[in-house]
Amino acid sequence: GGRGKPVRQREERAAPAIPRDPVHPRRLRRLKGQISRLEAQIDALDETAASLQAQLSDPSNAAAYETILSLTEQLHETTTQQEALMEEWQSLSEALTEMEELA
Repeated sequence: GGRGKPVRQREERAAPAIPRDPVHPRRLRRLKGQISRLEAQIDALDETAASLQAQLSDPSNAAAYETILSLTEQLHETTTQQEALMEEWQSLSEALTEMEELA
């Protein structure tokens, strides 16, 4: 018999108009800390992307096909990471705004 664990459906619920619990300052601090860490990571990736773009623009690398290929791949990975972090940052920032309005 193939009885596995029951699959739990994730319920999508609208946020209640009036929160059950007040917004705890600890939750706000934790959320602000997460946002700050994301901002630092995004800034570091910005610097990495700028460095990679500078290397791609360097005429001394123009004839080095494998170098250009590697740099392009690294730039793509960096950009993909940036986009993911920026989406997470936006989501957390919106959550923070909502929490601050409720506080």
